[in-house]
Amino acid sequence: MNFIRKAIVLGLSIATLLGLFLIGTNVWQVFRSQKWDSAEHGLLKNEQSQSELAKKSSPKGMETEAEGSSQILPDNTPTPTLSEPFNTTIIIEGDAEFVKNTENALSLIKEKSPEHNAIVEKYIGKIQLHTFSGMAAYDDPPTFLVGSSISNASVTYYASSIVHDANHSKLYNDYQSQYGYVPDEIWTGYDPEQECLAVQIIFLEKINAPQSEIDYAKSLIGENWWDGPRDW
Repeated sequence: MNFIRKAIVLGLSIATLLGLFLIGTNVWQVFRSQKWDSAEHGLLKNEQSQSELAKKSSPKGMETEAEGSSQILPDNTPTPTLSEPFNTTIIIEGDAEFVKNTENALSLIKEKSPEHNAIVEKYIGKIQLHTFSGMAAYDDPPTFLVGSSISNASVTYYASSIVHDANHSKLYNDYQSQYGYVPDEIWTGYDPEQECLAVQIIFLEKINAPQSEIDYAKSLIGENWWDGPRDW
C-alpha cells in the first residue's frame, strides 16, 4: 500500500510540474506578442526623431517636394576617402543604393572611430531597408531598420544614426544577458534616448561632421523630440 501511495503522489507531482510548464509557455508567448507591439511603437517614435534630425540638420536645399511629400536627398558632403576596403560581418538587406549608402556609412565608422565601430559590429547583426527606422534589439540578429529619410541623408548623419541605435541595442542586450528579460525603460524612452543621443554627439564631433548636424543634435539635449507630431 505504501508503494502504491508513493507512486500516486509521484504521478500527481509530475502532472503538476507539466501543467505549470505549459502555463509558463503560454504566458511567455503572450509576453513576446505584447513586447513586439510595445517595441514596434517605440520604433515608430524613433523614426520620427531620426527623421526630424535628418531634416532639420540638413543644409538648406536638401529637402524637395515629391508627390506632395517631403523627401530627404543626399547633401553635397563628400564621402570620406577610406584607407581600408569595406569589410564587416553585418548583413545588409535592401536595394543597390541602400546597400551602397550603408556600406559607406559603416566604412566611415570603421575608419574614423574604431571604438564606436566595435559597438556597432557587436550589437547590430543586420541593417535592413524599411518603411520606418528603429532598432529591433530583440531580433536575432539585432536588426537596425532604416527608413529612406535616414539612408539617403548625408553619410555622416547616417553613420551617426547607426551609432545611436547600436547603443540602444547595447542597452537591451547587456541587460538581457544579465537578467534574462528587459523592461522597456531600460532601452527606450527618455533616459535611454538621451544616453544614445550623447554618444551620437560625441561621434559626430569626432568625425568632424557638418556643424549643422552637431548643433541640431545638441539642441535635442533634454527634449522629448520623439513625442512630437509626425510629418514623415
